[in-house]
Parts: sequence; structure tokens; C-alpha cells
Amino acid sequence: EGCLDPVVGCSSTEDYFPVRLVVEEMRGVSSWEYSNTHVDLTIVNETGAERAYRLVRCGCESVAPSAPASTSTISIPRTNVFVSESPTMFLFLELDALDHISMVKSASAMFAQELQDAVISGSIADVPEIASIFNTSIVPVASRPSLALLGESQIADYEANPSYSSIPSLPILASQEKLPLGRAEWIKVVGLLTGEESAADAMYNGIQSRYRESSRLANSVRRQPSVAWGQPFGDPENGYSWSTLAADSYPRQLIRDANAVYRDLNGTGDESTNLFLNLTEGAAAFSSADYWLSFFVVGPNATQGTTQDMLAILGLPNASVPVYFGFESVACGNVWASTKRLRANGTPFPSSDFFESAVVRPDLVLRDMVKLLHPSLEIEDDFFYMYNVEKAVSGPTIPECPLTTLPSEPDGGMTYVTAEIEFGMSRFDVEDRLVDHVHPAIARASGITEVNFESQFD
Repeated sequence: EGCLDPVVGCSSTEDYFPVRLVVEEMRGVSSWEYSNTHVDLTIVNETGAERAYRLVRCGCESVAPSAPASTSTISIPRTNVFVSESPTMFLFLELDALDHISMVKSASAMFAQELQDAVISGSIADVPEIASIFNTSIVPVASRPSLALLGESQIADYEANPSYSSIPSLPILASQEKLPLGRAEWIKVVGLLTGEESAADAMYNGIQSRYRESSRLANSVRRQPSVAWGQPFGDPENGYSWSTLAADSYPRQLIRDANAVYRDLNGTGDESTNLFLNLTEGAAAFSSADYWLSFFVVGPNATQGTTQDMLAILGLPNASVPVYFGFESVACGNVWASTKRLRANGTPFPSSDFFESAVVRPDLVLRDMVKLLHPSLEIEDDFFYMYNVEKAVSGPTIPECPLTTLPSEPDGGMTYVTAEIEFGMSRFDVEDRLVDHVHPAIARASGITEVNFESQFD
């Protein structure tokens, strides 16, 4: 039950996997080995714990050799699948294989309209929690899914259920991948499970090509803008903190591939370590950044938010509001939210496509970043996930942008000179020291008295 197009008269000498996929960027799949009748897959989580699976071609169960006791055996391709996480559901949608899903968890939190339509029509059932699939008062035994695709954090609870062995499970760990293209490559796993290997391979190759082209374009620009990412979180009772990005994290890789720079405050040499800054430390670290990206801003009724909505979401103490609204990125209108694509779901937290399709479509995320960080490239495509947060007409006063635009011709008696100077420090450090240290140093090095010298930093 749940097997799609089972083989009749399976033979161990015949190859039932004419399309053989190859792992390129995925780190969550440590081995992927083909035999005529089955595929051996090893999935590894962030801690290095491995789970082994033997995926046997439907109809070849009696022919394929028995798997080791520690290996889970699942027949493929599957229909009647339970999906617990939104990005995994989107991978099915990308492969035009939504009809392989029979049940999802918390459909109202998901973004895709195709999924909502399938739930309304009754072709896909919606359950409030994973344990519901074992509850016969909610899901009759005859209606149980034949395979459960889970997130890593859900496996322990799943296997704690006494009936878990009645429904085989497999983790989809796209959101744990640190390499952007590694996230996209999980479409190959879903392609294998659904018999859509060719479509999955073509889809991934397209994403890979577009991602690399966007990065190539970005790196053709000399200027590397500075970036703040995310936002402080917390509350008055427990305090606030701003988590920095570890050097090997997914967002840091996006920032590098977009030819931008992020402030590295971690002196430990451990690329996997992130720091937690208090509000004062966070402001000192990122107030000079050219851009503030990936802010989660939502306006009333799932609309695009303004700086006033930013303030409401941050919930900052009054004393910190002028500090954060004095960020150069805020003053100069360079705050960009990742909540362009929202769907109202009847809760204060609308469904966001940034937490669904963007998880496995890094090509679209990077294109947005390159377009906004490097306007000189004049990329014509519309922004897909991100939008520029407008300054509210009311609320806290936002300072004037401290940046200036030079006139096309210099004032009388002055001459424009463009020079590249190597400082031996990061862009953030240069920005912090512009007025008091950098500009006077350039004047001295140029042999011009400061009163006759004005420098503009790009």
C-alpha cells in the first residue's frame, strides 16, 4: 500500500534506476549508493548522528537483499505521504508531485495556495500535530499515510509513539544545510522518493546555474557593501539579545556570494560559533552597516510593514529606540524585509513564503540580495522575497541620512580625485573610524591640509 507503479516480475539483474542522481552540495546525505533493485542512503544531522535507509524499488522487496538490522527499509516510489514541514511540501510542489501527499501538519501555517486548495478540496488532509496520525479518532487506520517525512527536531517525539513502527519515516534536513545549494539539492531526495528523478535533477541544475550566475554578477562589482542581518529579539522581562551569524552559517554564505561583508566579531577561530550581543553591543556592531537585511516586518492584515511596524515587532525599551532608528541603514532607507510574500491565516503571524520556498530556492534569495546590494548592475527582475521598508509618516523621528550625493561637477576651486586606498581593516572598522581617523589620515597621506580636503567614502 502506498507503492507507486510496482515492478512485476522483478529481477536482480535488471536496473530499475535508469536515472542515477549524484550528491554535489548536500552535507545531510553522507552516502548515496545505487544497486539494481535498491538505493542505500545515509542521512546525517548537524551533530553527526547517522541514519541508514535502504530504499527498495516497489515490487522488488522479495528480490532485494535484506538490509542490516540498523537500516530502515522503505519501498519507493511512494504515494500517500505525510509531510510535517512547509519547505518539504514545497519540494513536492516544485516537482508537480503534490498528489503524492495525503496529509500535512498545520496546513494553515503554510504559504502555497496550491496546498490550501488541496486541503479545501479534501485531497490532502490536515492534522494539528504529528501524533494525530496515530490517533484513530482523528485518522482511521485505513487512512494512515504510508510514509512520514519529518524534520530533525520531530524524530524523537515521533519514535516515542508506540505505533511509530507502523509508518516508516525519513528526515528531510534541507533547513539544516549551511551551503545554500545544499538546501536546494534535497529536491533530489524527494525526487527519488516520488519517482521524479529526472525532474528533480533538471530543477536542481537550473537552481545551481542561476545561483552561480547571480554570484558571478555580484563579484564583478568592486564595491562590497556592509550588511546587518536579522534583528534583536527578547522582551523587557527577560532582556534582549542579537545573535550574530556564525562564519559557516547559511546567511553568511549568502552574504559572501552576494559580494557583501558582515562584521566578524568572533575571535575564537570556530566558524560554527555565533555570539549573543546585548542591545548596546548590537547597536555598536551594526549601526554603520550600509544595509539591514532579512528583517521580519509585517504590517496590519498581512501587509508590508513600515519602520513603525519595525518598532512594534522589536518592542525595544524606549531608551534604545533612538539608537536603533539612528542606524545608517534606517536613516538612509536601506532596511529590507524578507516578508514580501505573505498570506493571512487568521493569526497575528501570517504565513511567509520566506520560511517555505525560500528555504530551498537560494537562487531567488541571492538574486534579490544582489539586486538590492548592487544597484549599479541594474537587474531588471522584480524582487521576489524582499522589499524596501518605507519610513513611517508617524512615530519616532528618524535622522536624516548622513550620506551625501556628490554633484556632477565639483564646487569652485575643488577637483574630484578617485583613489583606492588599502586600510588593512574590515569595511565595518573603516566606517566606524571615518570622521575621526580615516579622513584625516587620507588628507595627511595626500599632502593636503584638512581645511582644503574633503573625502567621500564609498
